Order: sequence, then C-alpha cells, then structure tokens
Amino acid sequence: MVWESNPGILEWFSLPQNLIYRNYASIAEKAGALGKRDVGAAVLVHHYINIANKHQKLYFENKHTVVPKKYFYVLRPLLCVKWVASHTEGAADNLLPPPDINALLSMPAILADNDNAAAREMITQMLVQHRQGNAEACQLDAAAAVDAERQRKNSRKMPMERSVVLDRWVGKLFAEGNTLLARLKDGERQWFQEKKKTVGEYNTLCHDYIVVCNNLVHTAHSV
Repeated sequence: MVWESNPGILEWFSLPQNLIYRNYASIAEKAGALGKRDVGAAVLVHHYINIANKHQKLYFENKHTVVPKKYFYVLRPLLCVKWVASHTEGAADNLLPPPDINALLSMPAILADNDNAAAREMITQMLVQHRQGNAEACQLDAAAAVDAERQRKNSRKMPMERSVVLDRWVGKLFAEGNTLLARLKDGERQWFQEKKKTVGEYNTLCHDYIVVCNNLVHTAHSV
C-alpha cells in the first residue's frame, strides 16, 4: 500500500511519532520516508476527489439542510487537492497534505483567492467555535463537563440551511480538482514506470516488518 502511494497510509506515517505504535516506529519512519519520496500526485488527487464526492452525495445531494460539520467532510479533501496542485512543481515529499485543516486553509493559494474569502472566514469561524467548546468543557467539573459535552454534541447535529457561499466554494474546488486530475493523468503512466524501479527498496521494508512482527510474537510467547 505504501508502494502504491495509498494516501491513508501515508497520512498515518505523517502523524507525530507518539501516535504510532512504538514497536513499529522505525518501520514507520522508513516507510514514511519512502512513501513521501515516491508519492504520485495523480493518486493523491484521485483519492481526495473520491472522498469529497462520496461525502457530497451522502450528505448534500438533494438536501436543503445539512449538519454544519459535514462541510468539513467535503472541504478537507478538496483542500488537500488544492495543496497537491500547489506543490506539483516542487519536491515529491512536499506533495502529501498536512493533517491539520488550519494549515490547508492557510495555504497561499487559498489566502490569495479573494473571491472565496467569505467562505474561508465562515469555515474558520466554525472551527473556532468547535475548539472553544472543547476548551470550555475541559474547565468544568466532571458532571458539568459531561452535560456540556452532551449539549455540544447535540448542537453539532442540528442541521442548518445550506450556505450558498460555502456551496459555491465547494463547486469551484471540485471543478479545479477534476481539471487537475485530467492533467495529471497524462503523466501517471510514466510515474508508474519509474516507480517500478523502487520495488527492491519496498521488498526490503516488507522483510524488516516481518522480522519485527516475528520478534513480537516470539516475545509474547516467551512471557
């Protein structure tokens, strides 16, 4: 999956090391480095557009109201596409988008898009409100915190009228993403041919992973 530039796996490798199982830290570091080095832009874009399409159909299609946080489900993958578009001319290891949506919203390409400044501000405010709710809940005693968390979760589930401003931005990002994917498809075959030359490195990685797993099994049996 790393060799195929599976975005889900590559994103996992980009997490802080304390969030990765310690027994696999060295393997994760090697796999992450290889994956980022050889990542394919077309694979990333295709993956993120598919995610955005799935959420668009599930939560927005033929609906006049929507739970606010569902906008994040569509916008984050589309912003990831925008990230890839902004980094296709640079080093391959910069192609993988960051996990934090704030970093995506702070991209120069997004900040420079004055036509959709209102949509960006709306999403930013929604994020701020979400995080303020988390911070306030942490300052309460246990019983009050549980009640506040329950109320906060219920409020998040309350649907709102779909935003014309956000819908317009989503539509624009979809159009740009599909145009980018069509352009990247032309070079995908060449990328795949180059990727074949790296199979040996990934085979070595698989061997190291098997050794780690066997050591863990042996340790468990000897306890």
